[in-house]
Amino acid sequence: MFIPLKNKEFLLVHKWGDDLGWFKKLLALPLKSLESMIATVGITAFLIAAFTPTWLILNGAEVDMGYFGYHRIAWFLYSFIMLCSLSTFMCFSQSIYPSEYQWDKKTYN
Repeated sequence: MFIPLKNKEFLLVHKWGDDLGWFKKLLALPLKSLESMIATVGITAFLIAAFTPTWLILNGAEVDMGYFGYHRIAWFLYSFIMLCSLSTFMCFSQSIYPSEYQWDKKTYN
């Protein structure tokens, strides 16, 4: 690989960049395989369901259901479906197909 310099001179680059750092590998981990993406979406949906206040889920209902109940499970399923559809849309629109082959390939974008 050559980098153009001034006066029609070029510099030979024998090594371009380095492997990903640990933080970027952690951010790209959901794209390693379909199973890891589903697990990441499930964990994120669980965290959303766990930390959403009950008054926001039941928005105006006059029933006191407490913190744990069927409303929390329904909120988890709703957020899981929403995050699955969002991640599917983003992967298809950006041509990102999570697979072990692309993860292990050194020359992939």
